[in-house]
Amino acid sequence: MSEDLNFVQRARHEKLEQLVARGIAPYAYRFDPTHRTAAAVAALPQGEGEGPQVCVAGRLIAWRANRKTAFAHLADESGRIQL
Repeated sequence: MSEDLNFVQRARHEKLEQLVARGIAPYAYRFDPTHRTAAAVAALPQGEGEGPQVCVAGRLIAWRANRKTAFAHLADESGRIQL
């Protein structure tokens, strides 16, 4: 089993080296969150109205879809937020 894993790891490293040799950035995507989830929740105004635009990143821990509506929970080290 460990030989298969080593084979897979070697293959992945070879593919990575080939991408770099061709001038392709293998990890080119970057995302800069503006808020943690707790700060995003705190930025919401009390009552009616929209709050500021925020960008959060975390782990999707729940997804519930029902016909045309969907709800999700995103969590990071500061808390979680419903989307």
